[in-house]
Amino acid sequence: MMKRSFRHSAISTVVLAVSFFVLSVAMQTAQAQTCSTPTIDMKLLVVSNGKTEADFPAIKQILDYLGTPYDVLDMTVNTAGITSAMLSDGSCHGYYQGVIFAFGGYIYTLPGMSTLTAYEQAFGIRQLNWYMYPNNDFGFNYPYNGTIISTGTDSASFTSALGTPRSASALPPGASVTTLLTDTSGNVLSLIYTIGDGREYLTQTFDSSPYLTHDLVLAKGLINWLTRGIHLGEYHVYAAAQVDDLFINGSEWIPGTPCTDPKTHDRTPPDSTTLPFFRINAADMTSLVAWQNKFRSDPLLSNFKLTLAFNGVGTTGNTDWTGLPTPGVANDDLTTNVQNYQQYFHWISHTYDHPNTLNGLHKSDPGGDPDTPQVDSIDLEVLTNKYVANGTGQNLDPDPSDSVNPIHLTDFNPANLITPGVTGLNDTLVPSYLVQDGISYVVTDTSVLGQANNGPNPSPNVGIVNSYAPSLYEVPRHPNDIFFNAVNWADDQAEFSCIYNNPVQPPFNSFTAPQILDYVSSGFVSNMLMGDMDPEMFHQNNLHDYDGQGHSLLSDAYDQTISKYEHVYNLPVVSPTLDQLGQNMQNRNAYNLSTATASLTGAQGSNLTISITVPATATVPSAIIPVTGLYTVGAESYGGQQISHVQVSRGHTIILPVTPPPPISVYSLTLNPTSVTGGGPQPSIGTVMLSGLAPAGGTQVTLSSSSASASVPASVTVPAGSTTATFTISTSAVATSTVVTISASYGGLSTSASLTVTPPLLPTVSSLALNPTSVLGGVQSSTGTVTLSGPAPAGGGQVTLSSSSASASVPATGTVPAGSTGATFTISTSPVATSTVVTISASYGRGSTSASLIVTPPTVSSLTLNPGSVVGGVQTSTGTVTLSGPAPTGGASVTLSRSNGAASVPSSVTVPAGSNSASFTVNTSIVVVSTTATISASYNNTTKTASLAVLL
Repeated sequence: MMKRSFRHSAISTVVLAVSFFVLSVAMQTAQAQTCSTPTIDMKLLVVSNGKTEADFPAIKQILDYLGTPYDVLDMTVNTAGITSAMLSDGSCHGYYQGVIFAFGGYIYTLPGMSTLTAYEQAFGIRQLNWYMYPNNDFGFNYPYNGTIISTGTDSASFTSALGTPRSASALPPGASVTTLLTDTSGNVLSLIYTIGDGREYLTQTFDSSPYLTHDLVLAKGLINWLTRGIHLGEYHVYAAAQVDDLFINGSEWIPGTPCTDPKTHDRTPPDSTTLPFFRINAADMTSLVAWQNKFRSDPLLSNFKLTLAFNGVGTTGNTDWTGLPTPGVANDDLTTNVQNYQQYFHWISHTYDHPNTLNGLHKSDPGGDPDTPQVDSIDLEVLTNKYVANGTGQNLDPDPSDSVNPIHLTDFNPANLITPGVTGLNDTLVPSYLVQDGISYVVTDTSVLGQANNGPNPSPNVGIVNSYAPSLYEVPRHPNDIFFNAVNWADDQAEFSCIYNNPVQPPFNSFTAPQILDYVSSGFVSNMLMGDMDPEMFHQNNLHDYDGQGHSLLSDAYDQTISKYEHVYNLPVVSPTLDQLGQNMQNRNAYNLSTATASLTGAQGSNLTISITVPATATVPSAIIPVTGLYTVGAESYGGQQISHVQVSRGHTIILPVTPPPPISVYSLTLNPTSVTGGGPQPSIGTVMLSGLAPAGGTQVTLSSSSASASVPASVTVPAGSTTATFTISTSAVATSTVVTISASYGGLSTSASLTVTPPLLPTVSSLALNPTSVLGGVQSSTGTVTLSGPAPAGGGQVTLSSSSASASVPATGTVPAGSTGATFTISTSPVATSTVVTISASYGRGSTSASLIVTPPTVSSLTLNPGSVVGGVQTSTGTVTLSGPAPTGGASVTLSRSNGAASVPSSVTVPAGSNSASFTVNTSIVVVSTTATISASYNNTTKTASLAVLL
């Protein structure tokens, strides 16, 4: 799906690579010339003429993403312009803390401009001119030098299409000019004009739109200047990437794939059955961990962590899902090595076996699947994947050949789910089934329009409440042009060309792989600078180390994204999990619905307070109100600014003092991962964050460790102008799991975090095979073969064995020799009365598996008569019935019968427990002619017969 273009303006991006807070100045004070304690409402006034200016959408975009309240004075609607009643109560209460002109020239045409000027002077309100050509009234020299005479000719010489700041001698008394941006020729692009009468203008001499790089870079800083660094709302830079389909294979769109069917001319489906399959392996994950650790070593990216959405069936050794040539978990290094990489990522569920759709799926019943034929159920998809994740939930996999075992993910939240193809959310029943199974957060596709319970955000950074299950919250997610079935750039370019040449869509139809990468990464940067928290979508194919040098489609995309981002911006990047995104969006929506208002009260040199009110008419019971620039206990420190999140109930007002934050200190210490194998190849990365920007020369934070099992450098330096720095924690081998406390100290305060150093991970049981799988109880035995996921450690691996029934007995343990991966053991059996299915289980390390053995009862193997010929009514015969094995406890009652009255037998004979045979007497009757009687013996669905000749 195409995304908005990241266009570059004529302004040098080097010029735009300014610190975020270059436009931020001293704290807001409610300063009115006629009042000792004025009050100013924390709202902005935007002046427009029809909302048609190129800048207007850009202004609206930043204010909407921030959540900063504003009113629009549209000169085409409000033709009377500004009145004093719009601006204040006529005394000490001002209604706006800043004014934005979409075009600065409106100061000459806006009715009531003199009233606005007087308001700005009285309350010290700043004015931001989003665009204006340079002239003296805004602190610039006019861009020409000369005069135009009446004949139409002139002696003017134009010095620049831009402008230069007015010299001090040409300024009014008390006025000053501060240049903010210049181009490479020295022309002024932006400046602050302090007029000297209480007014301040910040004016830009370049136009903007919501998609232009320079506007995205400068917008937050402009609002920061306008509000003097304190305003309602908040801003962060987000980069949350989610990768679907972990553990299962997927289609690969290889170069040369036909774009359309030659007969039907229909577009080739992206998952066409003609495409080959691809699945990443352990080497790809090793490369991914190494890339992410290096990526996170950048202080701005220390919070970055991928979220992997997995399908548990891919861990069961089923080749239908792995695409591997040989079944069994032991042959799947992606699964057997999961403990080498899982701790470095967030994990969420993507359903157990990725059905094509969740629409119409039922919620399974305790009595079994009621459908005929049986189909997947919501419980199977949700609960079985939870079981695979960490042993919770329930194993409902109906395929006995699947080896379903927990893989013990340490960072897994069972409340999160990505539904296959974003399906099921508009089904009348499925959403409630998901909630019943513990799901709270799902995703939608921002490219889908006009579909209920799917699509883009209803407003910036707000998600969707499911209409069928209000407890299910939907987080919109961005697709991009790194396609789910692309393993390398050749794949991606081939499919991109098919899509944008059918029909032809210039210029995209001719894009090469480098252009696609540039296009995708530029879109990512736009979203980041915008403050958009929606996550980006990827798939497991995109993680493949396609050149063996650690490069994947995902890593290439983010490497280029961050290179572009850090060229123009220097704020830390935040990577929330799906549930954190959902909670953030729910909080933002509650804030919007609260219609909260806030005011600053006080004057320079006196106590300044902020009052926040949620009116009684609000449609939410309470809301968390974000206030940038306000320090409170527990306030967030982000990019050198404090952000307070103030909970206010409906109908209540909270008044807080506006005080400067305490001196810079250590704000937080985080470790990733929080558990590592001692002496293993992967270290833990520590990130220290200060409560404010480090001063010139940087800030040296002292580090320490409570144990030699984990060593840290003596200190780490947070660079000047930054708030974070990272360091590496090396570990040593340990015999037992050891919790180490890592501490960071600066400014008289310390904080700490715990790191668990574990012994080398033991292999797990990957499979258990029985041969044969059906045996005669008490006669035959079976041989069990247990296989580990890796070589057994020194001393061997003692595998715990168990049986579900006394009908089959196993030793308590079996030992896999050191360095080996397998061992066998004998399963002895006992006689049984009926066919019995016995579960044999094997456990080792953190894994277990099981296999089924059928123990069968004995059958009648023979029936003999002695003698075989007798004189009727005179002689008897002795019958002997023999079983194929020992009779079970209580004996085996064998049913007897005869074919005619010439011979008679008892109704049954009992073979004693443990014996194989029993005898009985066959009586005869006088016959008039010699005849033959057939004697039958039946047991356990088997019958044997013998013939007796009864003579005259």
